[in-house]
This record gives sequence, structure tokens and C-alpha cells, in this order.
Amino acid sequence: MSVFLKLGLAGFISWIVALVGSFVMVRLGTKYKWVEQPKKDRWHEKATPTMGGAAIFIAFLAGAIPFIELSNLQNLAMLSGALLMFATGLLDDVVNIKPSSKLLAQMVATSLMMVCGIWALSAWPAWIALPITFLWFIGITNALNLLDGMDGLAAGIAAISCLVIVVVSMTNGSYSVAILAICLAAANLGFLVFNFHPARIFMGDSGSLFIGFTLASISVLGTWEHASNLFMVMAVPVLLLIVPIFDTTLVTVLRKLHGHSVAEGGQDHTFHRLAKLGLKDVHVVLLLWSVSGIFGAVALIGVYMNVLLSVVMGGFAICLMLALGVYLGLYSKYRYPASLSPMGEEKSQSWLVLFLRSIPNKRQWAEVIGDAALVSLAIITAFLARYEADVWAYEWQLKEFLPLAIALKLMAFYLCGLYRLVWRYVSLTDLLLIGKSIALSSSLLSIAALMLFGLGHISLSVLFLDAVFTFGFVTFLRLVFRFLREWLELSLSDNENGTRILILGAGDLGERLVREINHGRAAGQQVVGFLDDSGDNIGRSIHGKKILGPLSSLRDAVLEHKITDIYCTERPLLEEKRNYFNELSEGLPVRIYQAEEQDSEFALVFKPLAAL
Repeated sequence: MSVFLKLGLAGFISWIVALVGSFVMVRLGTKYKWVEQPKKDRWHEKATPTMGGAAIFIAFLAGAIPFIELSNLQNLAMLSGALLMFATGLLDDVVNIKPSSKLLAQMVATSLMMVCGIWALSAWPAWIALPITFLWFIGITNALNLLDGMDGLAAGIAAISCLVIVVVSMTNGSYSVAILAICLAAANLGFLVFNFHPARIFMGDSGSLFIGFTLASISVLGTWEHASNLFMVMAVPVLLLIVPIFDTTLVTVLRKLHGHSVAEGGQDHTFHRLAKLGLKDVHVVLLLWSVSGIFGAVALIGVYMNVLLSVVMGGFAICLMLALGVYLGLYSKYRYPASLSPMGEEKSQSWLVLFLRSIPNKRQWAEVIGDAALVSLAIITAFLARYEADVWAYEWQLKEFLPLAIALKLMAFYLCGLYRLVWRYVSLTDLLLIGKSIALSSSLLSIAALMLFGLGHISLSVLFLDAVFTFGFVTFLRLVFRFLREWLELSLSDNENGTRILILGAGDLGERLVREINHGRAAGQQVVGFLDDSGDNIGRSIHGKKILGPLSSLRDAVLEHKITDIYCTERPLLEEKRNYFNELSEGLPVRIYQAEEQDSEFALVFKPLAAL
């Protein structure tokens, strides 16, 4: 039987078994009350069956066992560790065991893997490989467990990661790993039919601990035979599992900074914070699936095409993820409660937290570190663009050039005042400042390269491309905060229970009114759109708010978009249609205001219709 036929049969069996098993567990869970009740620190709002992990585990075994070599010590170790994780999670689902007991089981399973010869960074010295191996297995196991907080999220991320592992393993000739990965992917896809929003079943700890440990195992198994390839050993597993790693890191850092335990539940995960900023649950899940898929594609680029290109793409994507983490930590609507001791007193902070809080200008330091990474990526990208496949022949030149470029560019950024910008409000003027900083830094770099290395040592096209890429990377990262603010908090906000505003008149005053509301002047309000009689403007947008139609469609617009407030920006229009507006406000629950300038061009006042 060919390898591809085995792969297809194994995946199909796992998918069918998971599909049928999930259906059965939904029925059994409902009948015997094996359900997860809504809690304050959980996201779901109704009792939901929670034994989906059993369906995933059985489906995985049903597809994998007939097609892998059970005499292989590594396969047996992985299956034994997975069984231990499933049993531990199942016990926790039933009787709610202590976190320390789950940690002990994870350490035992990891030790079993190591005894059978499966280490992360196996070619490295034992004093480095030992802690890294424990950190990898235990970290990824718990990361998937923490990620299982929104319908379909953990199962989808696991399936995407496994599918990439299948491709990589088939290329490397690791056919057993490919079969294990396709079975885990298929089992999660079968389970997703019942777990996607709105979920009819949860995987529980029996599923999340088993999936996390198995993912950690097969990601190492798929690369451990290629110990000489640093990218395969280190970068591929991290890129595949970047979403759970990012979420766990974000939660750990923020909870420690606020004096809370990492093991406690809460609605402070990445997906919770995105949802609180206005995204619907389904959109959050699809967004994080997309992020996982993008990083999987970056990993494949490194395996099949060019490692340096993958490093650039992955590095830039990680910088964007870090920017997202900073944004969610600073501006999300989640607030940690005070951390109290059992006596009701505020807990004392650890020395690490106190040290971090004592560092002055933390944001500026973070910006400098981020810029150093972006400058490095820009230089590598410039060399790649200039020399393409021959780039490794110029590796020595890159090593000479890189430290000088980082030092001079960061100095120029500081002198030009780049670290005094507020990223949330980056404007065209700020972009011109960034351009001036790049021009200065590139000029200094060219002069320094000429003086130190001589004419012709560094290609002029490399210097030009470096300036272009540096401007693009630095500008894009700073625009990310503004983009996130406007996209997450405004464009995707669909608060039907809040104040929903319709603006009459798409002129200058209407445009300023949108900016005032968008910049937080009126918290809780949302501009739905405009009405305007200028036929050429209908269908266009101002600051993301669409001109819905002419003024004659006012009543239909109010009903269709559930408008609560109407702001008229043209006083003659208000006087002309006063009787119509009075009838409208009496027949519908809508308030009508006149927006006017007062004294200063920056001041806006809103007068109700009755006061005019």
C-alpha cells in the first residue's frame, strides 16, 4: 500500500470516528449531565456537554494504530504520553484535580519521551536540551489548554498546525509522523463540526491536554532527525504553534504584572480581549486561524524555498504579533481586579514585577528594541532582494554591515524625535518625520560605510533598498496601532444596544463629527453612516462610515439600522424639515440633535430639536 493511500485512509478513519463520536458524546453528555456550567471566568453562556476529548482521542487512535509501527520506540513513547495526558484531563473533567497534579503528569510524560530518545534540540549539550525539552512539552501542552476558551479555536489551530506538519514530514520522509499528524488533524476537523460556534460540545481538559502534548510531540518528532538544520529544529515548531505560544506569553506576563496566578481562570486571553474590543466570536476564531495559517506558510517557505526569506517574513510577523500584544495589554477593555490575600489585604508583588515596574520609559525602550529588530530585517531583506540566490556568498558583508546599521539608524531615530510619537495617533506629519529620520540614518550609514570599508564594498543598490524597506517596516509597525484602534474598536463594533448615530449631511462638519466620536469624545457611541442629497457621494465612505442614501430615505434608514440618535449638521435643513422630524421622533424611539460650531473651530455642541 502506498504511503499516500495510507495517509488518506488514516485521515478518513479518524475524521469519521471523530464525527460519529462527537455526535454520540453530545447525546450522552446531555443525557447524563456531563456538562460545563457557565461560570464568571468562562466565555460560554449555557450548559454544554464537555466530553469531546474522548471522541478526539479515540478517533486519533483508530486512524493511527493500523498504519504506524508499534514496534518503534518513539511511536510507543508518544502514544503512551498521549494516553497519560488524556487520562489526566479526563480525571480533571470529572473531579477537578489540582494544577500541581496535572503538572506532575506532564513531567512524567515528558520524561518518558526523553528516556525513549525524543529531545528538543537533541544535538545540543544536555544542560541546554534538558530544560528546553521540558519547557517545550509542558509549555505547549498548557498553551493548548489555555487556548481552549472559545468555540472552535483550539481544535482549528491544532488542525492547521498538524496539516503543515504533514507536508513537512512527507518531505523529510518521516511517514509515521505524517500519519500521526493527519490523524490528529482529521480528528479535530471531525470534532469541529460540533464545536464551531455555537458549540454543541467542548473538548474539555481530556481533549486539550491530549492535543497539546501530541502536537508538541509530533512537531519535535518531525524535526529531530534533522538536528543539523537549525531552522527545522527550532523555527518550524515555534512558527507552527505561534498562536498558543503568543496567547500563553501574553496572559502570563500580564497576570504576573497585576499580581494574579497564571493557573487561575479569567477572560484576559487574546481571544477574549479581541472580542471585548468589538469582534464577534466567529471573527475572532477565523482571525486567529488565519494567523496560524500565515505562520504555517512562513514555515513552509523556509523548508522549501529560502531560509533567510522565511526569517524575514517570520520576524516581521512576530513584530506585528508583539505590537498586537502591547495594544491588547494597554488598550483592551479588560481590567484586572485587585489582587488580595486571604486576609483581604493587597498582595505584595514579586521582585521581578517590582523591578519591571521600576524601569523608567518602558515604552520607549520597547520601541527601540522593536526598531532594532525591524532595522535588522530591513537589511536582510535588502541583501535578499539584491543578491537573491547568491545571498549566502555575501554573508560576511552582511555580518560587517548589520551592527553599524543598527547603531546609526537608532541614533538617527532618537535625534529626529521618533520616540516621542504616540503610535495610536500617527498622522501624515508623523510619517514625514519618519521619512526624515530614514533619510538621515541612510545618509549617515552611507558615509560610515564609505569611510570604514571603502568605495564599492557595499552595493549602492543595497543601501537604497535598505532605506526603502526600513521606511516601510518602521512606518507599518507604527500604523498598526492606529489601524487596530480604528478597525477593532470602531469599524468592527456592532453595538446594537448602544447609541447608534446617523449623521445628516456629509460635509466638513459631518466629517469632523465622525472624527470626534471616533477619537473617544463620546464613549459608547457608534456612527452608523450618513445621509446626503449629493448623488455623487452616495455609496462612498468618510472615515469608514458609508453614505447610505439621500435624505428622503431617513425613515427606512432609522428602522433598518436601529438608529437611536440623529445629528443634523445643516441648520437650514433642520428648519426646513422641522415638522417631519417632529413626526419621526414621535413615531420612533429616536432623538434628533443639531450639531453646531461654537466659538472655536474645534468645539462642537449638540442641541436637541426641542431646544431650537
